Amino acid sequence: LWLVAGDIHLDPFDQSPEPNGYGRDADGALLDAAVERMRRMAPDPAVVVLTGDFLAHRFPSLAARYEPGTAPQRQALQAMRRMAGAFERAFPHARFVVTLGNNDAPCGDYRAPLKGPYLAGVARIWAPLVARGRDSAAFVRDFARGGYYSLALTGQRRVVVVNSVLFSLVFAGDCHGEERDAGLDELS
Repeated sequence: LWLVAGDIHLDPFDQSPEPNGYGRDADGALLDAAVERMRRMAPDPAVVVLTGDFLAHRFPSLAARYEPGTAPQRQALQAMRRMAGAFERAFPHARFVVTLGNNDAPCGDYRAPLKGPYLAGVARIWAPLVARGRDSAAFVRDFARGGYYSLALTGQRRVVVVNSVLFSLVFAGDCHGEERDAGLDELS
């Protein structure tokens, strides 16, 4: 059994004690309620696939408003830790497959940190769940080069994860507006 979830859109700045309603980004209460519901529906999946868009819409603006002067990457990594912890507690035996979405760059929609410390930080957060005692260093190395990787599962099964943001018609390059041809690097 595989469990697939996506578009969490966590707003870590929303401290509401009640889950947010339709049309709003998820607060912590909604994340916890959703993960608990997933666990009740699929208590022991072999694989959990998280299809990206972990961070709230307009995350850079939220970060600047709630924690001015702090790099949005720091808040983004804290939000990733919060989500990884919730999923780890709910599914302690599952292998995870994670991919990034257009909202997972702390520099804004359809711009992505293509390499470097932020992606390495994201990879280190999810590595214990993705690797599950296997070669987590290989996952971190591969993911940190652009948010894409391949993963051996059981038997002959292999998952190839692409960073589809790099192929979007509205992809605007890295956080500095450069490297707009990053999709070609990923394909090679």
